[in-house]
Amino acid sequence: MNKSTPKLKPSQIKDGKPFEFKGSFPLIEVSWVDSQSWSGWRSLEQTRANVIDRGRCRSIGWLISESDIAVALAQNLSIGDDGTIDNVGDVINIPKVSIVSQHEIVIK
Repeated sequence: MNKSTPKLKPSQIKDGKPFEFKGSFPLIEVSWVDSQSWSGWRSLEQTRANVIDRGRCRSIGWLISESDIAVALAQNLSIGDDGTIDNVGDVINIPKVSIVSQHEIVIK
């Protein structure tokens, strides 16, 4: 372990339970359709056949931002000593026009 790596305090470890954090960041799953492109030449028939059923995606993350245009999901949250989120990682911004469905995941 690197000497500069902070160690967990005993108060941060709670019988294997997830760390609690302050704030309202629901965990959600989003089904969405991605854009696609192809390079090179293909027949018109081959291209049409490939366009119909491609680019279906599903993402799960904490909803950190939402506007009329897009949602932003973070897959990783860094929790400070005071319980607030101080950093987020692996963020995806999904345009709402691409979203097929979204729902909250409830952790019991």
